[in-house]
Amino acid sequence: ASINKSIINIKKLSIKKWFDLNSIQVEGKIDLSKKNTYYDINLRFDKSNLQSLLTHVNTTLPTKKNKKIIESISVSSNIKGDSSKLYLNNTKVNLDDTLINMNLIVENLNLNSMSSDIVINELNLNKYIDFNKKETKNNNFDISEYIKPLKTISHKSSIHIDKLIAKNTTVLNVNAKLDINKGDISIKPFTFELYG
Repeated sequence: ASINKSIINIKKLSIKKWFDLNSIQVEGKIDLSKKNTYYDINLRFDKSNLQSLLTHVNTTLPTKKNKKIIESISVSSNIKGDSSKLYLNNTKVNLDDTLINMNLIVENLNLNSMSSDIVINELNLNKYIDFNKKETKNNNFDISEYIKPLKTISHKSSIHIDKLIAKNTTVLNVNAKLDINKGDISIKPFTFELYG
């Protein structure tokens, strides 16, 4: 790294572990001359514990069908902006065999209040949710456990999923506008194509 007129240039910084993040790589620049420190950096971390990371935003994962899935997460992102508004562009998230591409905006460093554009290649919910599990008195599938983590989040998102699988149903080209406000969820519009 080098410093030139209050600008820190980071050619490549590698950190084996920092808090709950593993194999961190950082490059870019940090401008200290502005009122709010300005960042233009590329960040990557690999195989970090997802549940530990979620505790920092007061969120927990619901019970998973298989305890071994989504235990780790790998992320790469280009981060620009200052503490009042950060843009996380070309963000790639790897969970198991699912690739998620995202662009996010975070205001005032509050991860519970952000907006995003999300594109997912393929999401097979059968890997994560046991749809045959009966927990309610009327013997229907109980979705409340999966909604609970959303009660602390305010989030607006545009979502596209190339292929979505749930139980015996496969749909393609899912598009949705999602508005979450601490447990109140609005999905409008919601479009998809049936497969087969």
